[in-house]
Amino acid sequence: MSGDEMSMEMGPAISADGLTDDPRARETGTGDVGSTPWRRVFRRFAHTYSAMFGLGIVVLLVGTALFATTLAPFGQEPAFTAKLGPGSGHWLGTNTVGQDLLTRLIYGAQASMFVAFLVVSIAVSVALVLGLVSGYFGGWVGATIDRCMDALFTFPPLTLALAIAALLGASLTNASIAIAVVFVPGLVRVIRSQVLSIREETFIEAARSVGVGESRMLRKHVFPNVVSPVIVQSALAFGYAIGAEAGLSFLGLGVKPPTSSWGAMVEEGYGRITETQWPLVPPAVAILLAILAFNLVGDGLRDAFGRETIAVEGP
Repeated sequence: MSGDEMSMEMGPAISADGLTDDPRARETGTGDVGSTPWRRVFRRFAHTYSAMFGLGIVVLLVGTALFATTLAPFGQEPAFTAKLGPGSGHWLGTNTVGQDLLTRLIYGAQASMFVAFLVVSIAVSVALVLGLVSGYFGGWVGATIDRCMDALFTFPPLTLALAIAALLGASLTNASIAIAVVFVPGLVRVIRSQVLSIREETFIEAARSVGVGESRMLRKHVFPNVVSPVIVQSALAFGYAIGAEAGLSFLGLGVKPPTSSWGAMVEEGYGRITETQWPLVPPAVAILLAILAFNLVGDGLRDAFGRETIAVEGP
């Protein structure tokens, strides 16, 4: 038997990273050997270069938000003569009232990350409860939840967020609540559709046959199977939340001075656009990069989870 025939008999070789050298196995995601589903997801994500690039930007943004006080070269109060373009001592220049733009941008990252985290936390917490209950129990409870979500879908997202923010008042927390309400219906629909398909699986019937209670069924068997789409939607929602917060702050329904946010910086620059355009550039670029980064991470997670099932099937 030749060497090639022997290698064919033995199957594809296993590389050092635990993946096979068979290109078909790598393409279909079946080449991970002897590893947990979460590890296989991580490996697929790590091999997606666009997702890793997005993750790098996300880490940079989170680090900037956490250490804003240390990183900011100046305070937020106006203390300089306006120097609109980049120059010595002010890498991004100042705005028209003399505030250092780099300092404002760093503190703006803190506000944007806070809003995004709060929005996703509120929206996912509410949507998980409503989606699990609606999809698993159904009946009049599920129908009521579905009709409420359909009612929210009838409003244009920006109009709904503006109305809620105007009712609650201008602040970061109120803006977060307003944006979270907009995200809830879509998340509920995703979770409910996932639960409906899981509810009819064989392992659910087997768990019922051995007397597993409803609360344990939801906690141990249904919930683990909806984790992956929730993670993907959460990553995408981070980017959308940053854009929505910027929109509300631009319209005066977000943060109030002297607190800085990227949307407020865009509004300030737009108000003086006939005098100079430079103060618009840094916050606009920051918003676009943040949204792009979270979308790249979300797409990478979708691809990584797309070929993997994270599930608990035992009773």
